[in-house]
Amino acid sequence: MLATVVAGCGRNDGSIQIRNDLGRTVEVLQCDNNPCVEEFHITGRMEPGGSFRANVSTSGIPSPWLVRELDGEHIGCLPLVMPKPLEGLVARTSQAVSCRESYDEEHFWPPDTIGGMGVDG
Repeated sequence: MLATVVAGCGRNDGSIQIRNDLGRTVEVLQCDNNPCVEEFHITGRMEPGGSFRANVSTSGIPSPWLVRELDGEHIGCLPLVMPKPLEGLVARTSQAVSCRESYDEEHFWPPDTIGGMGVDG
């Protein structure tokens, strides 16, 4: 099980629910850098249907999470970006995309709903 994430100093923080909708147990790791390599703040296993709340900077700074198989194979990243605070947001593990060096800090991610973020409903 994963715990709520404490975000870095000097940031305004919002939160988002991360939900495992892949139908299998996966590892979810809070990345220490945008491409999600080497160091991680938090790591844990997430059962199918499981979820947890993660803090996200509301000043547009990406808060990427790596989703990977239990054998270490990368599924992709959840490069969470929240330029302004919103409530009721959900990112699903099936929305993982290729990890990369930089993300658009002006647009919400995940991109598929109100204001550009997944809103639970």
